[in-house]
Amino acid sequence: MDLKIYRGYRFFAKSLRTSESFWGWVAETEVNDLQLDLLGQTEAAKGDRLAFSITIPTGTFQFLVRVTERDGQTLRCSIDSRITLVDSKQTARRRKRMELPIQIDGEAVMGELCDISEGGIGLETFQPLPTGTRLEFSLETEDGPLAAAGHVTYSGPSSSEGSFRIGVSLEKMDRLTWARWQVLLQDGERVTVTRTRSA
Repeated sequence: MDLKIYRGYRFFAKSLRTSESFWGWVAETEVNDLQLDLLGQTEAAKGDRLAFSITIPTGTFQFLVRVTERDGQTLRCSIDSRITLVDSKQTARRRKRMELPIQIDGEAVMGELCDISEGGIGLETFQPLPTGTRLEFSLETEDGPLAAAGHVTYSGPSSSEGSFRIGVSLEKMDRLTWARWQVLLQDGERVTVTRTRSA
């Protein structure tokens, strides 16, 4: 990717850590780095991850970037990954095991997060959830709170006795939440899903 095309254009960024929004201009570019001239004040500091958006004549591009250096009103950032919105139901899954309290019609239900993907999550619960059930959940991440919602697309017995495997398709997230979700995905362990065909 040739970053030179972004020089001289205005960017918009939002910190995953503080949720603070700020903007400025792309001053210089290198192979995978951007030098940004800030307009106004920001708490952005070395190590922060930013949801970064820039519009040029050929379109709007979004990236997940990490601040590598701060010198007054200048930030140097490296691009971690491109942010793309996905509609596909079949996306790569990452293993991520942790307790996950979920809300269904205002009632708290305890579940265990098993895996995550760009478009959904896999849960285990002690009660089946009907297909179409809307649920909400929130997580505290290193980069700030992450709240999301989705609908149950699958509910069936789990390999663990007395529990149920639940598949959830996530609703569209705002840009900041999506960026935090991308970080969570990067931290997960890659999972290969194999499908079986009936003869």
